[in-house]
Amino acid sequence: MSATYNTRPTYSSNILIRGSEEYERCRRNNPTAGPPDRYPREIHVPHTPDDVVKALRRAAELRTIVGVRSGGHLFSLGALVHDGILVDTACLNRQIDYDSQTQEISFGPAVRVEELSAKLATVGRFFPHGHAPTVGSAGFLMAGGQGWFVRGWGATCQTWITKIQVVVPDGRVVTASKTENQDLFWAARGSGLAFFGVITKFWGRTIRASTLWERTFSFELRDKYRELMTWFFEKSQETPKYCTDLNLTINYPEKYAVGVDTDEIPKNSRLHLGLALQCYADTYSEAKALLAAFDNIPPELQQCLVEMRPVQKREFKDIFQRKRGLIGAAKDERWQIISLLNDPSVPLPQVSSRLS
Repeated sequence: MSATYNTRPTYSSNILIRGSEEYERCRRNNPTAGPPDRYPREIHVPHTPDDVVKALRRAAELRTIVGVRSGGHLFSLGALVHDGILVDTACLNRQIDYDSQTQEISFGPAVRVEELSAKLATVGRFFPHGHAPTVGSAGFLMAGGQGWFVRGWGATCQTWITKIQVVVPDGRVVTASKTENQDLFWAARGSGLAFFGVITKFWGRTIRASTLWERTFSFELRDKYRELMTWFFEKSQETPKYCTDLNLTINYPEKYAVGVDTDEIPKNSRLHLGLALQCYADTYSEAKALLAAFDNIPPELQQCLVEMRPVQKREFKDIFQRKRGLIGAAKDERWQIISLLNDPSVPLPQVSSRLS
């Protein structure tokens, strides 16, 4: 069975039965890990909220549990419930609408980050979607929503989502917001797989689109890991939180060289630390000012500098394409991606040491 990950799968039925080819194709359709030996009794692929209601009624009839999947990027694959009902939302409300009156965007749970970004570009609006192109919206939002410019604008699920449509366990289709079914609205945002309902649609506020800018650095780590990390953290603290996105990676360039196909780090490889510093601003001057904290590199770190690119315009699709090159899609690899959140009160040397 091919490990190819399909973000727009199609099936001949809304209910897939264990043992069929389509059932197994659906069960295995995730990008981050080989599927464990967990087999749902049935997989339901709803297109409408009514289909979700039928899936929950079927689970009640079988007296079994329910797992819900949007994009399948959670590497523990918790939605893959053995002998339960898997509700795969890949086809559920799979569209994006923009209301010019309310300036809100609405979309289904499996709409991908790159799809949201493309739609927003056509209407000249911005909504802080995720950074990885193939992540499903529900997984991104219900895991907290660490979207673009989260440093200043906060988690997307907390400050940008205005309303959700939910199928609750008794089969009712309800709307939840700050003024209606507030308890569900509060519980859904950040609950992940622990949420006690199936979200079938999201609504989120948007703002006028601006321009994405980026400047990048590449350093050889050598024996300067702690010094480089400390410099990055200190300059990050000096950088305005609003409209900025600061990213750090550590890798060895040979990994991505043409013809290299190994997970082992060669003995003579030199690890590189890369910085991709992005901001959202109307003008070049504003962008330069937002990222100016990184202008001065200490002399002891300049000797490690391999490349530095000035502030330049970028598009979100450029970032998505770069991420595709860095993760496993190019070599049919399966990757696991996790996030770490540190306590701001912890001293920087302690944070750096824990990340080494």
